[in-house]
Amino acid sequence: MRAALLLADPDAARPGYLERNLSSDGFDVVEAGWSAQALDIAERSRPDVVLTGETELCARLREGEPGRRWDRNIPVIVLTAAGADPVERVRAFERGADDVAERELYPELVARIHALLRRAAAGQADVLEVGELVVDRRARQVRVRGVPVSLAAREFDLAVGLARDPH
Repeated sequence: MRAALLLADPDAARPGYLERNLSSDGFDVVEAGWSAQALDIAERSRPDVVLTGETELCARLREGEPGRRWDRNIPVIVLTAAGADPVERVRAFERGADDVAERELYPELVARIHALLRRAAAGQADVLEVGELVVDRRARQVRVRGVPVSLAAREFDLAVGLARDPH
């Protein structure tokens, strides 16, 4: 199965370069030209990894937005220019990035994507079932006896914890 990547990098010096190469390397790539479009795509298509040149988009993905739903734990790689300032790289991690990579080091970027995908695949199950309780971590939904239950973010996190270890 091909991994789905959301590429939201309006600052790229060579538009289309990453999309073409990632596609030829076996990824399904969807490009977004601006942050709002990237959030729409993240909500609609649920990509496996987000590649972005904007730390603000990373923060918005992590924080969520009222009335919108996407996996706030989606792996995010922030793309930087060659020789990026170390402070800029640290700020990307502070804003929620899982990794930071230089756009120009394509083979390293692909290796980092594969590493994130391996960690995500080795992670916990997407759907946890305990009796009549079903917690879908990817969709961030909880159902009891098939009926959806609306929960705040912290309540959802508690439901995940309880479903993971019900004893």
